[in-house]
Amino acid sequence: MASSAYDAEPNPMLSLEHRFLQRLLPAVMGLDVMDIGCGTGRWLADLARQDPRSLVGLDFSREMLSQARRKLGSSANLVLADCNNIPFPRSSADVILCSFLASYLSDLTTFAQQIRRLLRRGGSLFLSDLHPVTAARLGWRRGFKVNGTAIDIATHPRPIPEVEPVTTADLPFSMMVSW
Repeated sequence: MASSAYDAEPNPMLSLEHRFLQRLLPAVMGLDVMDIGCGTGRWLADLARQDPRSLVGLDFSREMLSQARRKLGSSANLVLADCNNIPFPRSSADVILCSFLASYLSDLTTFAQQIRRLLRRGGSLFLSDLHPVTAARLGWRRGFKVNGTAIDIATHPRPIPEVEPVTTADLPFSMMVSW
């Protein structure tokens, strides 16, 4: 249901994130890149054009991955997986992107352990999410519309001081952006 509306509905959060994060992401040519919580593959489509060595998108939603597959064809390996139990070996990625994912997770610690396991030494983590203060000030909700009906998605909003020590401890480099 959300998968069919996700790319069609205007989304100010995604537009804002794209404008800023696109400038921060490294060139991925020849790198192993993983987008955890890839949804419909919006970032994967951008990254595929840069000729990475490998491009993996993981999501828990079969429907989101189906939309991503339509968009990406064979340019990315799309994997149905729980982000707290990612089926890839240690040191699998040079770049990990987690866009608007953290606030959907109830267990951020287990997720962070997965990130530490997957990211190679010298790799880069890019974690973006909606800041709870921004959401409150602007009245933004996490959700989508289907046939004119608004559907909210349950979240676990966390301020940066709560997220940063859990997700970036012991990582050589990371970038966290909160909108």
